[in-house]
Amino acid sequence: MDAAYLCFLLLGTGALLPWNALITAADYWESVFPGRHTDRLLTVSYLPVNLATVSAMVCLHGAVRPRLRIQAGLSGFTLALAAVTLMNHSSGAAAALAALLALVAACGACDGLASGALYGEAAVLSSRYTQALATGNSLSGIAVSLLRLGTKATLPDSPDGLRRSANLYFCISAAACLGCVLLYSWVLPRLPGVRRRREAALAAALLRYGPLPDALPPSEYGEVAEEAGEAVPKIRHPDAMDGGQGQQAVLDAEQPAVNGSTVTLHRRQQQQAGEAAPLLGEAQRSSVALLRRMWHLALANGLVFIVTLSIFPGVLAEDLHSPQLGSWYPILLLTAYNCADAAGKTASGWQPLRLRDDQAILAAAAARALFIPAFRLAAVSRAGVPAVLLLTAALGSSNGFVCACAMIRAPSTVPPAAAGLAGNLMVLSLVLGLCLGAAASFLWLLLPA
Repeated sequence: MDAAYLCFLLLGTGALLPWNALITAADYWESVFPGRHTDRLLTVSYLPVNLATVSAMVCLHGAVRPRLRIQAGLSGFTLALAAVTLMNHSSGAAAALAALLALVAACGACDGLASGALYGEAAVLSSRYTQALATGNSLSGIAVSLLRLGTKATLPDSPDGLRRSANLYFCISAAACLGCVLLYSWVLPRLPGVRRRREAALAAALLRYGPLPDALPPSEYGEVAEEAGEAVPKIRHPDAMDGGQGQQAVLDAEQPAVNGSTVTLHRRQQQQAGEAAPLLGEAQRSSVALLRRMWHLALANGLVFIVTLSIFPGVLAEDLHSPQLGSWYPILLLTAYNCADAAGKTASGWQPLRLRDDQAILAAAAARALFIPAFRLAAVSRAGVPAVLLLTAALGSSNGFVCACAMIRAPSTVPPAAAGLAGNLMVLSLVLGLCLGAAASFLWLLLPA
């Protein structure tokens, strides 16, 4: 495991940590807002905002720098989780619940900013880093579940103890998100392997947009690159982009691959020629073209999360009960799901196991619909703890494995310069599946107990 792989693993953990932190505190929210179906309210507050933000970022692909998106998203996570600890939930008033849901929506927007950019950057660097992000996402669930178990077990089982344990839990989660900001901003850009891969990816991106014009003086390259990012070392590659015809391209070694700098260079080129720069239209056309190539994978990704979110976390937290385990039961089920999800995503990193056929991945995603009647049967028959744990583990492991296979496969089906946009589109399909699954979870409330 190289340093870059570890960084992407930790960033994947941080990117989903706020979402997991919020939903894993199901026992606390139920005690503070009894009978409000808080777990489902958190989901519908988070996901529509997340979907709108991801959709906007896909439409504006190339106009907003990935580095800015990731830093803003991770910083927003830190502030939102810290704010949760400052709120007074003790009264259970509607105002407190509304404030909580507003913070959850802010986390959804931050997730929409950061996740697509992270997967886009990983896609153009290496499939290993995409797998690292996916595995990190699932490890986030395990880390949060263990943290919640630890904070709940170390403090008294009383209303005051529950509040203190929740505040400690959210403080640690906020500190972890802050650590991810520092990791992305200061550590990752300085790793030699990442710098080399970013240079190569930027070269491929410039090939996609065409060579830079002779009309652009070399003295302006630095200025244009400054507009697109921070003042970091620039690497000039004479003859790198145009088959040896003498034009130069500036490759920014510390900026995320295929980012705004490439588009800014060409936007400047178009403006000097008196032409409009139809970035939005170009991004939309590129998105449609890529979706035609990888629609099996995008559909599979959406189906995976429609099934999962129709069950997790609502059914696990509200519809399955154990008199022996009491309030510990939903926490144990959520932990079992997260551990199995991590195992599935880790297994996708083993080449002999990974699904590589688009139709096979889509078929596996569709077959997971059988989990819905299975969990309904478990709820109405009051299935025992071992059977429910086994079913939950199957739900989690299949979610992790099929999702990771689809995310890893998608960038390899498109040209290298389009891999970043492919990563963003796969995140969009994922979030769309999450939203539809969350809406479907409310249908359980219409079923007889």
